[in-house]
Amino acid sequence: MVAIGSVEQRIVALGELALASSTRARYRACFNRFTSLTNAWGAGEDHPPATRVHRFVLWAKDNGKSHAWVSRHLSAIAHFAKLKGEGDPTADFPLRAALKGWAREEVKPPDQRAPIDLDMLRGLMGALTVICNTQYEELLFAVPFSLAFFGAFRSSELVAKAKGDTSYRALRWGDLKIGQDMVELTVRRSKTDQKGKGVAVRLRGLGDPKCCPVEMLRRYTACRPHKRDTDYFTKMANHLHSFNTGGS
Repeated sequence: MVAIGSVEQRIVALGELALASSTRARYRACFNRFTSLTNAWGAGEDHPPATRVHRFVLWAKDNGKSHAWVSRHLSAIAHFAKLKGEGDPTADFPLRAALKGWAREEVKPPDQRAPIDLDMLRGLMGALTVICNTQYEELLFAVPFSLAFFGAFRSSELVAKAKGDTSYRALRWGDLKIGQDMVELTVRRSKTDQKGKGVAVRLRGLGDPKCCPVEMLRRYTACRPHKRDTDYFTKMANHLHSFNTGGS
């Protein structure tokens, strides 16, 4: 028999597991920040939930927080409120109208990003010879740069998210087949592959040996230090991940 007092806590705990681990951690951090601030203001559980939310939004705006920052916190607040069977304190019309007005008021800087073309890729490859200390280190970066460009991959499809990533989404040696003038990669999971079935992608060799993904892989294979290692292809040096390949 389940004790009545523990029913709500267990349901909430199970409901949190419905979220991805990264989203769950982000929501929990946002909700804890909200409750800590409102409790410090003396606007705890004895105040109407909507009043606490309104005060939190105004505090965020007055303290230079962005509209996106507030939106993330409101999503977390709404999630936990609904998970507890309570009304959504972020859904009232005055608040939604105020947020819409804030978004229109907020000046967004122009997007300075530009797609990488072949000339930019060649420039990146040339910079590696100056930045890196060894040929191995140079190729460690050159390979995923080349694969990502010619295969139109996201960096998260090739490299680990972080040093301690255990998701097994990064490319492994068993996912590679290097032919005479072709390389085949098995991408284990991508943003558009929600069922995690994976997909095989073939890339052909190019005339430019400084950018060719097949040539880059051949050179990397010849000089990598741990030939028998079957761990992450891009984690051999234990320091290549999405934070230093400039992607997500």
